[in-house]
Amino acid sequence: MRIGSLFALMLGALVGLTFAVPANAAGVGVVLLHARNSFPTQFDGIVPRLTAAGYPAVALNACWSDRRTYGGTAAECQGDIDTAIADLKRRGIDSVVVAGNDVGGMFALYYAGNHPDIAGVVAWGPRAFVRTGNDANLALAISLQKAGQGDKKGAFNDGRQTTANQMLSFEGPDSPFADPEALLKKVAVPVLWMAANDDLGTRDPSARFKLIKPSPLSTLAWSVSDQYSMVDVSLDQVIQWLGKIKAGTAQ
Repeated sequence: MRIGSLFALMLGALVGLTFAVPANAAGVGVVLLHARNSFPTQFDGIVPRLTAAGYPAVALNACWSDRRTYGGTAAECQGDIDTAIADLKRRGIDSVVVAGNDVGGMFALYYAGNHPDIAGVVAWGPRAFVRTGNDANLALAISLQKAGQGDKKGAFNDGRQTTANQMLSFEGPDSPFADPEALLKKVAVPVLWMAANDDLGTRDPSARFKLIKPSPLSTLAWSVSDQYSMVDVSLDQVIQWLGKIKAGTAQ
């Protein structure tokens, strides 16, 4: 009887502890968007580190990957992030930060402008690739679109099997990325904008960062790195910032 009573007390204590855990304990998850013409394996080195720090992460094979370019229009490709967020929430995650490098970083900001319910954005050197002038692919895509063949798949001179509408939605003069000022002004969530020290000078992003709606948690931080290595080099800074996001969502 004594053993049974002791077991019952221990079980009761464990049950009490389980129900005492606050609803926000599941915390913050991260959706990762790789650079242009890259792969989700770009984040193989940081996914385990984020998870170990308490931030489960999912790396997408995004629409602009080397294997998919392009898997839809920019608007349609937001659906990949929607699916990843839904998956994280099914796993018990309460809030999600979308993080991206290069084109992935700019797309994360684009997504945030259309989805103000996410917890925040980490943007490592966000950039867009917009075609202008006498670019042969641009001319071909515009001509196909004008001829009513915007949804017909075809090979552009860089070998990509995509449609004119898909390419122009990312790289055309009327794409959301062709007007970064308007894109950034729509962003109202906290942003950690990571800049590499080789962005000093003409590529200094300070002016663009100021276009984002002010937030106590929004930060422009510099990393002693380049456009791509900053993802690994800055991870400790990112984890510290995610801690602030997590603390804010718990209030």
